[in-house]
Amino acid sequence: MTVTPGWPVASAIALLVALTVGAYAVGRLPGILGTVVAAARALGQLSLAALVITAVIDNLALSLLVLALMFTVAVVTTVRRVGAPSAWLWATVAMLAGLVPVAAIILLTRTIPPRGIALIPVFGILKGNTMNGHTLVCRRAFAALSEEREMYDAWLALGFERTQAIGRIVHRHVPEALIPGLDQVRTAGVVTLPGPSSGCSSAEVPRPRLPRHKCSY
Repeated sequence: MTVTPGWPVASAIALLVALTVGAYAVGRLPGILGTVVAAARALGQLSLAALVITAVIDNLALSLLVLALMFTVAVVTTVRRVGAPSAWLWATVAMLAGLVPVAAIILLTRTIPPRGIALIPVFGILKGNTMNGHTLVCRRAFAALSEEREMYDAWLALGFERTQAIGRIVHRHVPEALIPGLDQVRTAGVVTLPGPSSGCSSAEVPRPRLPRHKCSY
């Protein structure tokens, strides 16, 4: 079964954008224009991404290059969202620390074939989840440091180093920022299902092996 882009898809997109704008208007929320701009930007980016992926998906080297570009965009996005663009190197290291072990396990166990048609959707989802997790953790950590400045000063007064004082405050709030991701894992198969992009890799996998590939998400 395939979905052919056409008037039905275009109509659905237009109606969804209209529904979003209507919800903003009824709720008197700021940024109505921003939602329209975001929708138009997303449509353009997805169209461009589809063209690029179609062109490189049969070439492993080019597929890896696309993945590297996607990761770069993820890093830029998270540091901007966190408000710490100068910390892009640390953000890169932190995100790679989460991505590399997972990627190594998936590839070494041959969960997916080392081909662009499988690598791009699977690692694209992983990068997106990593970016979201990094953004949520950092935003919560900065908010905690701002809210608990007096506690931070108290730890310093007790003789703790700056990094130790920060750690005492931040570590208590990290699990809170990870709740959305943990909830997705806990409800996998009951509430949430693997992303639609899994079809790209599932298409080349025999039906008896599909559950193993879906679990890799």
